[in-house]
Amino acid sequence: MTQRYQPITRLGLGGTGLGDMYHKTSEEAAQATVDAAWDAGIRYVDTAPHYGAGLSEHRFGQALRRRPRNEYTLSSKVGRILVPSETPEIADPFVGGLPFRRVTDYTADGARRSIEDSLQRMALSHIDIVYVHDLSPDRFSQAEYEHYYAIAAGRGGAFEGLVRLREE
Repeated sequence: MTQRYQPITRLGLGGTGLGDMYHKTSEEAAQATVDAAWDAGIRYVDTAPHYGAGLSEHRFGQALRRRPRNEYTLSSKVGRILVPSETPEIADPFVGGLPFRRVTDYTADGARRSIEDSLQRMALSHIDIVYVHDLSPDRFSQAEYEHYYAIAAGRGGAFEGLVRLREE
């Protein structure tokens, strides 16, 4: 690929707050936040399965489904799979979430499943940009980081899987 991504707006709306990071956010406040950003001309939004164990994605989907899909850029992330759970896995700094627990997965199959699951939670047709989430030494011990990086960068890893998905 020779072209480089050019953002459609100078500012974007991050989804951690819609995923109950640091405090609970009501459904009404989440919708009002996305509406205010849209009214201000913001057309780039970013979310992740990690944010509220899918809650941010769910809320963005509700707010964005009624907007023309070609008028905004959506990014999300891979690296965690959400598995159904009796109760939400509340992971600091999140104080709420949907009834899922997080499973670290930096494989190509994990990346595909993560994207497919994200699209289901949002009920949207596609994600424009996908990042590999939290694959850094400040998230894991050095040994864990090296282990997960080797998975993501190796054969059958998330990097290879994302390239394949882009080509599809």
